[in-house]
Amino acid sequence: MLIKSSTEISDEIQLLRDQLPKIWDGCEYADLNRTSIRAQIEVLEKRMAEDAVATAYGDSDSPDYVPYVYDSALTACHWMIGKSKNRPNDDWSGLC
Repeated sequence: MLIKSSTEISDEIQLLRDQLPKIWDGCEYADLNRTSIRAQIEVLEKRMAEDAVATAYGDSDSPDYVPYVYDSALTACHWMIGKSKNRPNDDWSGLC
């Protein structure tokens, strides 16, 4: 798989930004989903490598650690570096 181009990454960032206001406040996990999307946006904007994602989101000893957010951030990283075909935005299609 190939590393994504700047255009592909920018397009994905915009798709993720477009998802944020679509998350219904009444959804049980609305805040968690928004936090996860923001993490994906940060990973893509900063072109974070896996080790940077782990440092920022994967410290299980941190009181801020949330496995769901870390997994979402890794999804963005893996797509960006070509380890996965799954686009970050795909996780949020059909979300409440």
